[in-house]
Amino acid sequence: NGSLWLVTGFVILRSEIYGSRVSLQVEKEGEMRMEPKKENQDNVYEKLLQNHDLYWSQSPKTWDDAAFLGNGMLGVTIYNAEHKSNRQTYRFVMGRMDVVAHRKDAYAARVPVGEFELDFGSWIYGGTTARLRLWDAQFDSDVITVNGSATVSAYLHSLQDVMVIEVQTDEKETARMQWYP
Repeated sequence: NGSLWLVTGFVILRSEIYGSRVSLQVEKEGEMRMEPKKENQDNVYEKLLQNHDLYWSQSPKTWDDAAFLGNGMLGVTIYNAEHKSNRQTYRFVMGRMDVVAHRKDAYAARVPVGEFELDFGSWIYGGTTARLRLWDAQFDSDVITVNGSATVSAYLHSLQDVMVIEVQTDEKETARMQWYP
C-alpha cells in the first residue's frame, strides 16, 4: 500500500491507494500529475512536522491529555481509561461536527456520538508510550500490559467518514473491540 498526499497550506489530506507511493505535482492551475515518489527525495514538510509530533511517555489517561484526530466532520479522542475497573481499556470517543446539544441559555455544544473500547486481557502498564504523528495524522501506541504487549495505530480517513484502528498483540495478550452508541 502507498499513500497519496496533498498538502494545501497547513491542511494535510490523506487518502489510501494501492501500489507504489506517489507524489502530486501541479503542472498549471487546475491540473495535477502523479509521479512515483523518489525514495531519496527530501520532503521538507514531512521533516518539519516530525519535529513537532506529540509524544506521551505513558498512555494518555483522561480527555485533558488525550490524542485528538479529526477530518473536519469526524473527531476522536484517544486515551487509556483511568478508572481502576477499566485500566485494560483504550477509549476512542467519537464525535461529529454536525451533532450538537441545543441549549436555550447557552451555545450549541458538540457532544460525543459514541465510543469504541479496545479492551486488552490485562491492565495497561506504566511503560506504555504513544505518539501522534502530525505528517501522517496517525496515532501510534506501544502498549505494555501485565501479561504481554500490543501495538495500536489509528487514523481518520480525510475524505470518507471512516476510522481505521489496527491492533497487533503478542502471543500472551488479547484484544477485543466494542462499540457503545
